[in-house]
Amino acid sequence: MGLKTCVLIGQDLAYSDEGKSHSAGHVFGEDEVKHKAGDGYVERYGGGGVIKTTAVWNWFRAFFEKDIAETKATMQTINATEGGARIFGAMERPFAEVMGAVDKSKTKKPID
Repeated sequence: MGLKTCVLIGQDLAYSDEGKSHSAGHVFGEDEVKHKAGDGYVERYGGGGVIKTTAVWNWFRAFFEKDIAETKATMQTINATEGGARIFGAMERPFAEVMGAVDKSKTKKPID
């Protein structure tokens, strides 16, 4: 894709501290994904403990981490989700900070 920076948003990949699978008002509902016996724990965004995740969400996290490791020489990845699971290899920055750093003076490229 030729990106210099990739910003991940909305990639919680974990239950909330209250055990919810999605945010309030989400089309799937707050409890769409139910806890299962095979659910595990991963390091939380920002460190400082662990958070519960599902096997499927953990597979997505592993996919991101593999791609980040393979592209780190040419692309910076920022996790701006501010919650959920830590995605190793991605820088963690608040979404507002990331958006504030975007250079709005650049000319937009046309979509081919």
